[in-house]
Amino acid sequence: MGEWIKNIGELHIGNSVFNVELNEPVSNDSDRIIHIQNDNARFLLTETEFLQMSTLALQAMEQLKNYKKVLRGDKHNND
Repeated sequence: MGEWIKNIGELHIGNSVFNVELNEPVSNDSDRIIHIQNDNARFLLTETEFLQMSTLALQAMEQLKNYKKVLRGDKHNND
């Protein structure tokens, strides 16, 4: 595994809190590594995969927010 660079932040899912940390790449021709982990689980993604996943999560949140507005008939609310 690559060497730790820095903590990026925390990810809260339900009642669980995950630390998100950036690590050096495992080789010179690969992406840096992102670890998303807590005492019970650990996910490993390349930096590119992490950015793709983050983008998709933000898009999904926006779609859900818009879907809820449609269900409520809320045409003028911008939150």
